[in-house]
Amino acid sequence: MESGTTAEPGQKGAAATGRGLLSSVPSRVKWLVVLIFFTAVGYGYFQVFVSAYLPEVGIASGSVGLILGVNGISAVVATIPFGVYADRRGK
Repeated sequence: MESGTTAEPGQKGAAATGRGLLSSVPSRVKWLVVLIFFTAVGYGYFQVFVSAYLPEVGIASGSVGLILGVNGISAVVATIPFGVYADRRGK
């Protein structure tokens, strides 16, 4: 039997239909996930760079922690109104 072309009796799910795991996900959603992945990786590297670099130039570690903490909190707080706006707009 060729892989993924026919299903044996009793098989269920993706193997029975001959489709992959992500076949039911729209292509626009797949692209969004890919773009968000690369953005998140880049932002993660930036945070590591900032937390390692700023103390080297003389900024106290506590201040660096405060900067990164405020950045995270502001991202969470800003997400709420943008989510409400997107829901109302229908996107």
